[in-house]
Amino acid sequence: MKLKYVLLIAPLLLWGDAVTGGALRCPSMASSGARRLIEATCQDLRLKLAKVPGATVRSGGTSFVDPRFACTREGCVLKLAGSFSALKEQPSPDSWLGEYLETKAWTRTLTHGADGPDGTTYALHQPGALCLVEGRWNHWHDDSGKSHTDDTYEVTVSCGAAERSPPQ
Repeated sequence: MKLKYVLLIAPLLLWGDAVTGGALRCPSMASSGARRLIEATCQDLRLKLAKVPGATVRSGGTSFVDPRFACTREGCVLKLAGSFSALKEQPSPDSWLGEYLETKAWTRTLTHGADGPDGTTYALHQPGALCLVEGRWNHWHDDSGKSHTDDTYEVTVSCGAAERSPPQ
């Protein structure tokens, strides 16, 4: 009888790892100062993102998978959904977020950078903390080769605990 329960539960436990990617915790310096920095940065970014015209910001949780290192980080996740046309002449948030964080003593890392026609990804670091910025939008070419981009975009900012040194 007990074997039936083990056979039923074991696949569910393995499936749970598959859903989260089986990611281990990222190495981090979990000092109280780093945690305060992450909390303050998340609050600051939530207020900044709330001012983006035609966009809504929501919390996406307290942990996230760092795709570069296949591990989870504890902190915050902010998700912004908006419209390029509502921005009018303003730059899109994925472009000014990095510059804004740099004014707050965050430095860009070389480990998470990627750009393409349908999005961008980059990271910024302070000792004990890492913020990932990811912008996504739908971009395609029609049969004639003409390029198109949908009006909607999504920007995700995930900030969490990291090591004192920038990731390598």
